[in-house]
Amino acid sequence: MLFRSEHEVEEWGTRASGYYTQKAAEVREIMLTMTEAAKSASRRDEKYGAQFTEVSTKLQRVGTLEDLSEIRQLVKKTAAELRVCVERMVEEGAQSVAGLRAQIDTYEKRLQENERKSETDPLTGLANRAGIEQAMTTRAAAGQRFSVLVADLNEFKQVNDTHGHLAGDELLKQFAAEFRSQFRTLDVVGRWGGDEFV
Repeated sequence: MLFRSEHEVEEWGTRASGYYTQKAAEVREIMLTMTEAAKSASRRDEKYGAQFTEVSTKLQRVGTLEDLSEIRQLVKKTAAELRVCVERMVEEGAQSVAGLRAQIDTYEKRLQENERKSETDPLTGLANRAGIEQAMTTRAAAGQRFSVLVADLNEFKQVNDTHGHLAGDELLKQFAAEFRSQFRTLDVVGRWGGDEFV
């Protein structure tokens, strides 16, 4: 009995370690993406800053000119350069924003998937304890009435002890499918833990 408990704790530790390693990698990926976006915006600002400085220098030359037609040409040319510069800047900004929106959409989808996984029992595919508690909290906060039915498999430990954990897992999956089929699709059906279902 002690060996099995140690083994189960070790398996849980391995799963938890993998989960947190994955979360750390996802956070690192988000941070790298944000850093790259900031660098890209900074490079764009530097590039256009230099172009605006060049336009400003040209406009300062106007004060040294005396020929009105030359002044008009210089102002016209500089205004055209400025317009092109601003249009490029706006276009690049729009592309950057579109790229960031696409990345945010991707991260939001990942977050939703991870939230779904965190509330799902991996063995049975039913809601896990966290998912059940969340559903009850949500319904209670909304003032919705609900009832809770708890069921467990009598003498389930004997199945594991006699036939092994794979047979026990198979029994849990089959029971979960049968249990789920007895309820409406809007009902939250889950595995509370071990051989207990809600």
